[in-house]
Amino acid sequence: MQRVFLRLAVILFAGLQLGPGPSRAGAVSVMIFCDGSMAKPTGLTTSTINGLRASGFNTMILFTMSVAANGDFTYNDGVPVCTNGVYSGAANWGALLAQCKAAPSSIKRIEMCIGGWGDQSWVNIKNLIAANGTGANTVLYRNLAALKNALGVDAIDNDDETAYDSASTIKFGQMCAAVGLKSTLCPYTNPSYWQAVKTGLGANCDRIYLQCYDGGKYNDPGQWNGYFGGMKVVPGYWDWERDTTFLTKMQSWSSVGAGGFLWPSCSGCNPPADAGEMLQYAGWILSTFNDLSVTPTVGFSGVTAYQSRILPASTVFTLGNSGDASLNWGLVNTSSWLSVSSSLGTINPAATGTTTISLNAAVATNLAAGTYAATVVFTNKTSGGTVTRNFSLNTAVVNWPVEMTGYNAALLASNTATAGSPGATAFDVPNNIAFYQQGLSGSTRGLPLTGGFSSACDSGTAFQFGPYGAADALMLGYTYAKAGTLTLATPETFNSLAVLAASANGGGQGTFVVNFADGSHSPAFAFNAQDWFYTVTNVAIQGFGRLGLGTSLSIQDNGDANPNMYQTTVNLAALGLTQPVTSITFSNPATAGASQNTAIFAVSGMPGDVPLLAPQGLRALPGTDATVQLAWNATAGATNYNVKRSLVSGGPYQPVGGSPGPSFTATGLANGATYYFVVSAAGTFSESPNSSEASAMPGSYPGWLLNVKPGAYWPMNETAGPVAYDVVAGNNGQYAGGCTFYTGGATGAGFSNPHRAVFFNGSSGYVSVPRLIGDTNFTIVFWVKTTTTGGTPQWYSGKGLVDGEVGGTTNDFGVALVGAKVGFGVGNPDTTITSTKSINNGAWHQVAVTRNSGTGALQIYIDGALDASGTGPTGPRTSPPNLRLGCIQTGSGFLSGSMSDVACFNQLLNANQIGTLYGAASGSFANLSLANQWSGTNLILGWPANARLLEATNVSGPWTTNVSASPLTIQPDQPQKFYRVQK
Repeated sequence: MQRVFLRLAVILFAGLQLGPGPSRAGAVSVMIFCDGSMAKPTGLTTSTINGLRASGFNTMILFTMSVAANGDFTYNDGVPVCTNGVYSGAANWGALLAQCKAAPSSIKRIEMCIGGWGDQSWVNIKNLIAANGTGANTVLYRNLAALKNALGVDAIDNDDETAYDSASTIKFGQMCAAVGLKSTLCPYTNPSYWQAVKTGLGANCDRIYLQCYDGGKYNDPGQWNGYFGGMKVVPGYWDWERDTTFLTKMQSWSSVGAGGFLWPSCSGCNPPADAGEMLQYAGWILSTFNDLSVTPTVGFSGVTAYQSRILPASTVFTLGNSGDASLNWGLVNTSSWLSVSSSLGTINPAATGTTTISLNAAVATNLAAGTYAATVVFTNKTSGGTVTRNFSLNTAVVNWPVEMTGYNAALLASNTATAGSPGATAFDVPNNIAFYQQGLSGSTRGLPLTGGFSSACDSGTAFQFGPYGAADALMLGYTYAKAGTLTLATPETFNSLAVLAASANGGGQGTFVVNFADGSHSPAFAFNAQDWFYTVTNVAIQGFGRLGLGTSLSIQDNGDANPNMYQTTVNLAALGLTQPVTSITFSNPATAGASQNTAIFAVSGMPGDVPLLAPQGLRALPGTDATVQLAWNATAGATNYNVKRSLVSGGPYQPVGGSPGPSFTATGLANGATYYFVVSAAGTFSESPNSSEASAMPGSYPGWLLNVKPGAYWPMNETAGPVAYDVVAGNNGQYAGGCTFYTGGATGAGFSNPHRAVFFNGSSGYVSVPRLIGDTNFTIVFWVKTTTTGGTPQWYSGKGLVDGEVGGTTNDFGVALVGAKVGFGVGNPDTTITSTKSINNGAWHQVAVTRNSGTGALQIYIDGALDASGTGPTGPRTSPPNLRLGCIQTGSGFLSGSMSDVACFNQLLNANQIGTLYGAASGSFANLSLANQWSGTNLILGWPANARLLEATNVSGPWTTNVSASPLTIQPDQPQKFYRVQK
């Protein structure tokens, strides 16, 4: 790509057929992802990935990777990718890229670009091939293989704008083919070079992306097609600060291109466009290069409850043929919970056909509670072009639409509305603005086609609009009354009620009172009635556009974030309000302005007799002494939770207590025993099934460690990858290749039996975890077993244990195996201290290091005892983007050995705390006690043999160890002291 002031990271491209063929081939669509953060890979957030998957683009090209003079592969600003045949990039990059392609996704292909304006990669490739050849033992070949294996890319895209040496380029392309990679070309000038490369690579070069912007703005795709034996190029254009000529350019190339690509060159864009814009650009390409059109542009969102209720949903899709010849179409339905009325047909020129896609109730209501996604792919079988429609399903709904009367305004226009017959009045009365249903002519947004939707505010509420074009809202304020009542068609008892509302021209919190069949009333509850713009909390649905009423209809697109409607949920059962509900009276916000009004659009509720779902996410954390702390996710409609336990996995379980909220502390347990817990939710008239089981061992090492409040704790007790779970706050890590999961971790009474650990293979295994320490004082504690040795003298020369080394920076740090000992170092220039004790004897050792950011003091503890001290630089250590367990951060120094129970603290643990942790792992589970008895005038103290006696002259300490053996005789004439025991 010719522009250099941006670090662009993905080209995305729409369509399929690329060789010689009909004049209107299926469209290839490509887009570019800005900023280079995909290599870090923090730029690939869940929302970005989902946006890419739903974008309609079918190819993603990562721009750009460089090849150094020594053959190293780096990304954008020199971020390592492959070094000497070993992948050295972010541990979870491959998984994130795979997620981009995971069904349902329009992304089917991912390429890695090499080159760009001013980049010397192809000069370096030429020199490396001249010096070393192209054999499997060369660094280029091994790095290509490592890249393919680690990231799973499908092709290498050639953006040579410097070397233009066809002989070496062809040889490199043949190396790509040998490791399973296709080659693609991205020219903007010098057609003779690209023609020679295409000829030399033959079928392994399956795409040519032609730059038609900036330096290539005068390129004619039709002329370039003549250079490649009839193979059509894929012309590309930019969205330079959202260039409005993009569609015009694509349309001008529709008869000669195999599709189109988007170069998102706007400054600072990351991702290159939001979900709506990506869909728009892909849609322009696909509609331009494909005769098959499909409307509407969106699929529905289905809502069901397990073996219970369903909101019927179906959409009639109209298929059109804009070409001058008949086309055959077909569709692929990827989901059993969708039903399709017709899956193939023929459409004559300028004619249309239809197919209806519906929610399959028999299947959808028998799916486990959760969210599901599906894609229906419409294919122009004549040309190969495709159009996708995405559908979603939420099967975890508990609050269902409640049928009510009393709505006093029609605010939602149907998609058949006209200016003369809008079927709606204004929500924003002074400005004469209403809302509209999806599918209104000329619109791209709108409220759900069927009127039903799953709330974005939680996973358990569904609302139902409508009917469109009729009384569909209760209006309060301005020209309407300040209060109003909605009446239930049938009185019913509810565990919970949910309200959907919004205000115009200001807002706030209104109030509502629930009226019961026995004549009683609830207290006044507040409900969210904020202004429809810019409020980001309690949002149930957003970004659906507005409709200006008047002599003509004015469709307004306010973006993805506005306007909004807001949700309020009240748990009636938890408040003991279990009488049948007859009506609800709503009042406008008290501080409303003169022109402000509020609308209640829908009410949903959880009937009292609806079965409760089992609590989810039960966690059991051991305490230090005979306790286990339980926590779980709240269950909608629950008034109480019943906690049960067993000494045997799978039960039978015995009740041990109840809790009004989603947490419980089990007490009076036996230290050293493993307990198995389940929780059920209780509602007005029912109790849920038990939750999944969780277990914990009170008094164990994890209990003592958690008691010191680490910032993160990775037990490393998984049975398979790729996630290394943090049990403190969910700061999970990622396992890389070369990790083996096995039982046989650090031994001792303080660990469960068998204890799990992870073995690193010494060549590629490691765990990447977030860097949560370094800004202030910190402590790292972990267990390690090895028989190998590391390099010397500095920590970054050794085998990485817990490392944050970033070459050339001053604010890094790490712990490594240096020779046979532990090295702990910080900074550049580096300060490393080394332990006195060797740890490579094949036994498990506890290692703890502390660092004082104010004084620079460094300490190493081995097996609970202070082993080495030193002083390094002061100040924060903030350079590492993450830490690596089992290797040096820079991708070298791999440990051959095992690790477990890695914990990081944003505090300095003292010698007493570290010694206690070691004792908790190796000592007994006896509940600690300090026995005393009198012998004449002397006091005799006794304590367990595996515990330590601590003494102090003040009850608040400091405490020191008394090395005496039990029993100890205390004479009355000795100075006053205080005593306690500790494992």
